[in-house]
Amino acid sequence: MNYLNPFILLPFLLVSACSPLPEKELDAEQQAAKWLSHKQQVQSISAWQINGRVGIKSEEQNGTASLFWWQQGNKFEMRIIAPLGQGTYILKSTKLGLEMRGPDDLWLTATTPEELMEKGLGWSVDLKGLRYWIRGIPLPDNEHEFSLDGQGRMSTLMQSGFTIDIQRYENIAQYALPKKMKIVGQAMELKLIIKEWQLSSS
Repeated sequence: MNYLNPFILLPFLLVSACSPLPEKELDAEQQAAKWLSHKQQVQSISAWQINGRVGIKSEEQNGTASLFWWQQGNKFEMRIIAPLGQGTYILKSTKLGLEMRGPDDLWLTATTPEELMEKGLGWSVDLKGLRYWIRGIPLPDNEHEFSLDGQGRMSTLMQSGFTIDIQRYENIAQYALPKKMKIVGQAMELKLIIKEWQLSSS
């Protein structure tokens, strides 16, 4: 059965913004120390809400949608809202596992969120990893290679078959969190622009 895809025939848009003033770069030793402190601090964030835009580009798809992501511990709900009235896709955890709901009475269940995304959207990303990447840190206990920027924050990461490029950070309370990032997999490119972070206690 074919389901409505939120990305078909939509233009791929990249939101641009003025670049902030350059920050003074740290030396290698300072970067390493800042990274350890930054990583520990950001790992403590376990509850958030994100409002942003997601763009997907692959051989079959090229488009954008609005993204709303609520996370509290292991519970989450992710809403992908396609433009031009094409509908909303809701991926969330439930007491029984995982489910996705969408237009035309679409209702899917699966053992992994990636499987649900593939079934409902036609593309997927490692959501277990994305839960960490979105905060600018690697998925723990999983092989990876990464580099730091001049402020001791993660700049690029290779993990779980994806290359993550964090292109911009912003300061949210006492945290430095990604504002703009690109995730490249084997046959897809995902761009995330986070318009608003809301942090709360889990």
